[in-house]
Amino acid sequence: MSDDEKVVCGRHGETPVTYACRHVASGVACGFHAEAVDGDEWPDAWCDSCDELLASVGGEWTDETSERADIKLLCTHCYEQARERNRVVPPLARGARARLTPEEQDRLFHHATHVGQSKQEEAKRRWLFGEHAKWYYDNDARTLSFSDPVLAPAIVNVTLVGSYSTRSATFQWSWELYDRDDPAIGRIAELQAFGEVRGIEALATACWDAEQVDAWEMASLAGYLLGCDGMYRVPFEEDDLYWFMLLQSWRHPS
Repeated sequence: MSDDEKVVCGRHGETPVTYACRHVASGVACGFHAEAVDGDEWPDAWCDSCDELLASVGGEWTDETSERADIKLLCTHCYEQARERNRVVPPLARGARARLTPEEQDRLFHHATHVGQSKQEEAKRRWLFGEHAKWYYDNDARTLSFSDPVLAPAIVNVTLVGSYSTRSATFQWSWELYDRDDPAIGRIAELQAFGEVRGIEALATACWDAEQVDAWEMASLAGYLLGCDGMYRVPFEEDDLYWFMLLQSWRHPS
């Protein structure tokens, strides 16, 4: 990174230029590696997969390895956010190598599902959202509201994970259906890069054949990697289409 180079970021304005591989720039829990350069706060960075690629050619960047890593230009603030997203990898989200073996993937899915179920049960006990008579999804506010003649009302923020069609038996990620920076999907698009680095095809593929249990598994994994306070499934428009959601920041309406 050169202090003389500048980039104008749409969110953060003008800052020095920084560089990171595509997975670090756009992903989560992909690992974070950087050159040790004295006095450089934002050294060139790359993920676990690109680190293995670099090691395979003797540790030297070439035009070919840089092209395969698909190096991206970032402002310093976006770089720092990417570093925080990727440097800490949750338990079981990294295996012996960057790509998880089928057995390692199964352990990750099982653990994420267990963690998700625990959060779900805790939210149900505290907010009783499974017992309310009615729910309402506000697309503009990105919230779910729960109401009942007897129970106290509750409201929670929503992130759209993906949709499941019982007609076609397919699951489709929200990052395919929405713009990647749309607030409705939050950070869900970061899961695609994680899937590519970890070799999890279901995360890296926009739409795929699935059963409904697979959609719950994807929601659980999304919540495990990105954080959540529960999950929900709601029918949308057609009876055969369900949206899976992450729930965050429960509260009583004011």
